[in-house]
Amino acid sequence: MRRGALPGRDLLADVGQGALRSLRRGLDGRRGGAVADARRGGGKMTLARMAASYRHSAELLRQRMNELKEAAKTAGPSERSKLEQRIRDLSSLYRDTQETARFLERYYDRRYHAHGRRKL
Repeated sequence: MRRGALPGRDLLADVGQGALRSLRRGLDGRRGGAVADARRGGGKMTLARMAASYRHSAELLRQRMNELKEAAKTAGPSERSKLEQRIRDLSSLYRDTQETARFLERYYDRRYHAHGRRKL
């Protein structure tokens, strides 16, 4: 997600860096987590950990969409249209993130075909 998506409002302002650090720790259980270890060349980033990371990102997106929906209720007409466009953009990202998490979780399941959307 990018900073400054809305004028005067950081997209991840309510989340903060602490939540992102806790995500890294939660994925691996060690200080710094698997994401940090993978950057240093150590540790293993498994498909299950990647799926968990995508699930967490999807949850953050869903929370942000809910915040924007609440803000759109009290916003003026021009601001409301900008917020609704941002919600549509985030909704697309949310769907893609959920789909990727599902794909990673079921990568080795021969019965899962993802309805033909993803092919190996």
